[in-house]
Amino acid sequence: MTSGKEELALKHKDAGNKLFKDKNYHEAINEYSKAIEFDPTVSIFYSNRAFCNLKIENFTNSLEDCDKAVQLDNNNIKAYYRKGLSFIGLMQYKKAKTQFKIVLKVKPQDEGSKKALEMCEKIIFQNNFENALS
Repeated sequence: MTSGKEELALKHKDAGNKLFKDKNYHEAINEYSKAIEFDPTVSIFYSNRAFCNLKIENFTNSLEDCDKAVQLDNNNIKAYYRKGLSFIGLMQYKKAKTQFKIVLKVKPQDEGSKKALEMCEKIIFQNNFENALS
């Protein structure tokens, strides 16, 4: 990787961050994708693009990006959290629960993960209860 490509990747990431702040998620996805083209080894590029996909409810693409982000850096806690949210969007609550537990092992006070885990547990319980009745 040349430093020129790294610089271009960072410029596209920064442009994506600005677009994200402006809630222009589709354009931000394009910028993060360009960053990935220049440097496909940076986990945060994938986790940022995943967050944009979450915002537009494209849960499958978000999940794929989270998987790649974690593959590149298994300490990317945001990727695990966003992976959990992606699973919620896909109504796969048991898989989501697993992701939030991973986050809480590292960040036990993370309120978002605590609430999401609790919600997953309630839905799983409710689904099990309904299945037992039918």
